Amino acid sequence: MNQIFKKKDGILTDVNLLDQVIFSFNSYEKVHNVSDILKKFGKPNWDISIVIKNENGFNTLVTPVINDENNTNALIFFYKYSNNKILFKIVSKNNTQPLVPKYGNKEATIFSASTLLGLFSASNKNIQLLSDLEKSMQLSTNNIANNGLIISYIYWDYTWAYSNSDGSVVVGVMPQCSYQFTINLGDIINMNGSSGYLDDINCAENCPIIFTDLVSNSTTASYTVSTQVGDVDDFRKSKIMQWLILTNPTFQLISIESGIVKLVDKQSNIWNWESLTHQNITMAGNPIGGAVSFNQGVGILSFVAGTPNVLYAGMSLDFNVTYHPICNCTVPNLLDQGVNYNSTIIGWPAKP
Repeated sequence: MNQIFKKKDGILTDVNLLDQVIFSFNSYEKVHNVSDILKKFGKPNWDISIVIKNENGFNTLVTPVINDENNTNALIFFYKYSNNKILFKIVSKNNTQPLVPKYGNKEATIFSASTLLGLFSASNKNIQLLSDLEKSMQLSTNNIANNGLIISYIYWDYTWAYSNSDGSVVVGVMPQCSYQFTINLGDIINMNGSSGYLDDINCAENCPIIFTDLVSNSTTASYTVSTQVGDVDDFRKSKIMQWLILTNPTFQLISIESGIVKLVDKQSNIWNWESLTHQNITMAGNPIGGAVSFNQGVGILSFVAGTPNVLYAGMSLDFNVTYHPICNCTVPNLLDQGVNYNSTIIGWPAKP
């Protein structure tokens, strides 16, 4: 899985840790029913994971768990204990944290209650940032698409305190940055939450299982995602439709079509389709369990261009998807799988 963690303004990058966590955690889920715990909170959003330095020279990945309202309900801390062992802890935003220090130090280098609160706040901000980014991105026509979020600066309000010689306590607030402090094993242990170890994952057994799930969980779909209308002249308008053609728990394929509609009766505001053309297919999301490539498909219109009185139009699309296994070990007979699909949609009105 290709993610973007860019080192900029001090931000950490650890793509290898991300890949290791995703593969191991999905394998762990199948054996230990972690999914039952996550059902209470939502789904991990790997795209906006945050990397924090460990005291042992490795890193910790902090992945938000997002609910249906697109809010961070929990955080999963993946603390890399050694090359082959990762300790994880699922921390709910509603958990009380009596063992986490209430205040930090003036250098903002200690993990405290405001650090934990800040990570929740930063995750929610990153959700909005990702949403805004996806809305503003121009859809790619590449056969293999990789989406990721470049987070250049993450900070939050951090409360520090210290005692004067006269016994009085001074409390202040300052920014704390994600790259500014170091998390240690004690911080992970002190947090209240569900935990486990990701270790001794049998790649040869689990990689085929996850790859099979990737392929089998893909199903065709046919509903409109968006419609954009533009002016051509006084009587014609352009329409660009985006519609979902394939859905999977970890990615989606979207087809884009463009057409021209014409105003044929101004008094009654009646419009007809003049033309409709298939443009391209793009991918949203990030496949887990392998890589995905696809052709741009062949579209068959529901009408012949120039046909009069076409009030509604549609498209039938034939396309091919190839699934590529990605394993960190040798798995005999685990080969690319190509699947042909057809998705059909009807009912696009000519009227803008």
